Amino acid sequence: SVCVAILTASVALATFAGAPAAIAANYQDGISWYWIKHPHCSYGSRCSQMKVKASDTSCLDGLYVEVNFMDRAGNIVDYANDVVSSLRQGQTAILSFTTYEQSVRQTSAPTKISCH
Repeated sequence: SVCVAILTASVALATFAGAPAAIAANYQDGISWYWIKHPHCSYGSRCSQMKVKASDTSCLDGLYVEVNFMDRAGNIVDYANDVVSSLRQGQTAILSFTTYEQSVRQTSAPTKISCH
């Protein structure tokens, strides 16, 4: 897989090889990511799924990502996190963030991405 990073000022965008057409990925600290359009949630829950790629780094001791869930008014009502035990440069993973809070209407961009 090839990941092409385009840097402009302090903003970086990336494109995943094989990603759905016209989906721009986000980029932070060597990790590219985008939200999966139709996540697979367990019954009774609300979730978001993110595809990540170790574009310019390796996370040999793990990757940790945290997000906030918000209600219709934009209030943070819950948070979730997910980890991958190891992610080598060029590898991809799908992270899942689940909540049972029924007022959730949207998920924030990651509040924390930590590559170890």
